[in-house]
Amino acid sequence: MATDSPAGSATRRGTGAGLVMSGRALKSDLHPVAFPEARPVRERLRAICCDVVAGWRTAGGPPADAKTRVGLEAHAESICRRAGVGGDLVGWTMVALVSEFWRERLAVATPDRRLVLLPDCPNGRTPHAPGTPAVCGPACEVATLWSAARDSGWIVLPTSEAFAAIGGLLTGQYGGVLGLAELDDLRKAFAMIPCFSLPIAAVPIPRQDAGVRVGGRAVEPAGRADAASVCNAAIDVDTALGFLGVACGNAAPVGDYLPVLR
Repeated sequence: MATDSPAGSATRRGTGAGLVMSGRALKSDLHPVAFPEARPVRERLRAICCDVVAGWRTAGGPPADAKTRVGLEAHAESICRRAGVGGDLVGWTMVALVSEFWRERLAVATPDRRLVLLPDCPNGRTPHAPGTPAVCGPACEVATLWSAARDSGWIVLPTSEAFAAIGGLLTGQYGGVLGLAELDDLRKAFAMIPCFSLPIAAVPIPRQDAGVRVGGRAVEPAGRADAASVCNAAIDVDTALGFLGVACGNAAPVGDYLPVLR
C-alpha cells in the first residue's frame, strides 16, 4: 500500500518551548497536544498508521525523510488529513506511527528482554511490592495489563522508571520497550531516541486529571474515583494487549478501507 507523501514543508522556526532540531521547532510543539477523546478516532488513526507502515515495509523501510523529527511530523500531518482530524492530533499520531512500525519487532523479541511500563491507576492503592504499579482492584485496567504482561513473560515496571528503561534500551539490556503513559511524557521519552532506531512503542493515555466532554462541553472529574473512570475508559486495553502479544488483543489495527470502525 502506498504512503501518502507529506504535502508542503513541515519546517518552521519557533520560539516556543519544545523539541528543537537544528534550530527548528516542531510545529506540533508550538501548540497544545490533544488526546483523541473518541475511540473510533483513535482506531481510525491507528489503522491509517498501519497502512502507512505496510507501505514502508514493502519499500524496504521508512523513507529517509521520516527518520527526522520534522519529517516524521510531516507524515503524521498527512495521516491526520486522511483521517479528517485536526492538527492538534499530530503529536499523538507521531507516537502511534512509530509504535506501529515496531509492533512486529516487539512480538519476536526474547520475552525476558521485553519491558512494559505501566501507569498507576488514579484510584489505586499503594502497590504491594516495590516497582509494581498501583491498582484499584481485580477489575482495574492496569491490573488486567499487569497480569497479561507477567503471564506473557514481559518485565513490568511502573512508568516512573521510564528514564532508566530508556537507558536499558540504549545499552542493550532490553530488546524492546512498550509504555503506557500520558502523551506529553511519551513525546519527551521518544525525543531521547532517534526516530526508528530502537524498538520502542507506546499506547498513550489521557492526563489522569483530565476531564471528559459531554455534548461538546468539558466536564472535569469530581475526584479520584471519577479520574480513574475517565482514565480507564480511554486506555485502549485491547491495543495494549495486542502489543503484548496476548491472543484477545488486537494484533494490528483494522485496515482503513473500512467505512465504519466500531
